[in-house]
Amino acid sequence: ELKNQLEASRQGFGLELSPTALEEVDVITGGFGAEFGSALSGVVSYTTRRGNPDRWESRAALTTDHWAPESIFRGFTGLNLSVGGPLKFLGNGATLFADLHAQGMLDADVPGRGLTCLTEEDSGDDLATAIRNIRSNPGSAPLYCPYESGMIPNQRGDKLIAFARFDKPLSATWNITSSVLRNRSQRELYTSEFKYNPTYQLGQRFTGTLANLNAEWLKEGRA
Repeated sequence: ELKNQLEASRQGFGLELSPTALEEVDVITGGFGAEFGSALSGVVSYTTRRGNPDRWESRAALTTDHWAPESIFRGFTGLNLSVGGPLKFLGNGATLFADLHAQGMLDADVPGRGLTCLTEEDSGDDLATAIRNIRSNPGSAPLYCPYESGMIPNQRGDKLIAFARFDKPLSATWNITSSVLRNRSQRELYTSEFKYNPTYQLGQRFTGTLANLNAEWLKEGRA
């Protein structure tokens, strides 16, 4: 997920990058400069992929757990497509990279499947009493770790991430880079009131778009 530097949150931004759109990820734990904003203890810096300047390359991948037995089935399916290469009609060095990630989930909130993994010995008296009540009640016992119950109904979701990056050297010292990131994610919100309603369900939907245009000037000098 991408952090909103204006308010130090992720929820309001509603943006994330697909792993296949990343070329490099660095974890910086100290000694970082002012360009990283209000970071205090550490920074995760990422570099997005760019098209190959010599030839076109493409990749397609499909992942799913619909083949899995019920004990480990989570209802996940993901499709990823990416392509990148040179745009020779725009001159030498001009490249384009595009990545599309689509994901569907029968259970969009995996942590909602269970309430706690704490044991009575690791908690205080009040929490230990609550854990005993959960485990002794047949209706809530499956919610205790290891979460042996089935998926919560009406909690489906999907996610779509689209990313494109264009690079073009203008001269020996000037380069321009532009990118566009588009996110859309949505999920149903389980409530007991709508449990048996086949038509209407509560839901949550986030959309976000981030566009960047960068001009870079580089010059090498002899010492």
